[in-house]
Amino acid sequence: MTLLFITFGELAEGWNQLLFSEQSSLTLCVFRVLTGMLVLTETRNWLSVYKLLLSPDGWFGYDEYITLQQPSRFSLLNYMPPTTRSVEVVLGVQAIAGFCLTVGILPQLAALICFVTLVSIHNRNMYVLSSGDALYRFFCLFLIFAPTQTQLSVMDYPNLLRPEAKAPAWPLLMIQLFMANIYLKNVFFKLQGNSWLNGTATQLVLHVRIWNRFVVPTILDRAWFYKATTYGTLVVETTLFTLIWIDECRLAVVALGVLFHLGLWVFLRIGFFQMAMIVGLGAFVSPHEYGYLFGQIQRWLA
Repeated sequence: MTLLFITFGELAEGWNQLLFSEQSSLTLCVFRVLTGMLVLTETRNWLSVYKLLLSPDGWFGYDEYITLQQPSRFSLLNYMPPTTRSVEVVLGVQAIAGFCLTVGILPQLAALICFVTLVSIHNRNMYVLSSGDALYRFFCLFLIFAPTQTQLSVMDYPNLLRPEAKAPAWPLLMIQLFMANIYLKNVFFKLQGNSWLNGTATQLVLHVRIWNRFVVPTILDRAWFYKATTYGTLVVETTLFTLIWIDECRLAVVALGVLFHLGLWVFLRIGFFQMAMIVGLGAFVSPHEYGYLFGQIQRWLA
């Protein structure tokens, strides 16, 4: 039996290959477009409720904000007049930056602006946030450092798809590790709860009317259904931080993850979070696979 050892040089070479090798930028650019759409979607949602949730005389008024949150949390609104107009300006800037991020106009600067405005809005009233808000805020943070102007950009409209366009591997890898870490922690913390171990967790969730879109049909309101969905959730989320790294399994696991989040979307009123998670799973689709998909769409439209 021969023992295999690795030298420091080989370790350094592997590290450089993993993080700094050049690869097609298409997956990153698709991720940029989808994240920009998330920003625009959430900005539209805020525009319908900002007077209640963010304005100085809203539910979480300016005096309460100054006392409870302002001293320890950054927000552009800390440095602007305490008026509804200030909130409208921040949301307006976010809408413009989200549009630029989507269409590829100075996307790294647009991602930075989106990150700052999102932090500012979220820190103004953290009591109305969901996990989806935190999730796509991190997406914007990653995109600040990702060269995503190379493809799918109106700045180079005749060449929306450029197979020769390259980008370092590490920004996409960071996004992938971030997504896998979410599923890892989900499974870890769920296994600390008795309801996940005894198979009743989804029964508890699906009977909280404030979260449910509809009452579970009588035919499904059975112990077997709740056990299957409870343990099935653990299995699916486990594959999303393990088997997703194996190339032969990757696309099947991504598809399973998308169906999983669409199922949660159907049953629960946490749609934006599911949308953000599906966008994150798109980071595991290879540039070659996206290129094939766009080629099929092009042929279908021709």
